[in-house]
Amino acid sequence: MCSSKCCGGTVSATACFIVNSKEYGFVSVPYQFTKNTTTTLWEARDLPGLSGTVVIIGNIIAGTTRIAINGLNTTQIIDKQTFAVSSNPLTSIVITYTTATDALTSLTASLSAARFEY
Repeated sequence: MCSSKCCGGTVSATACFIVNSKEYGFVSVPYQFTKNTTTTLWEARDLPGLSGTVVIIGNIIAGTTRIAINGLNTTQIIDKQTFAVSSNPLTSIVITYTTATDALTSLTASLSAARFEY
């Protein structure tokens, strides 16, 4: 409780927030690609208000591999690179892979997302 004097009187105020969270995600899921593809790794369908962190590790990157978070800011990932980003909101993770040959690309993805309800 907080108390202070104001204009010759006393004012008291108490604030209480109840926070509930719902968490979504996955840990260390492997993905492999050998052909040109655009693959949605995760999408927040009917889950508004999510924020979270995405971690993608490029184990073997043979072709051009790009990551788009929320459909924006496509980032290229290279061999043995770790890509990590936190986003608010977090609505989708999409991988686009292109290759001239049928070379294998392997990556591992993890996601932690939550929605807070006050």
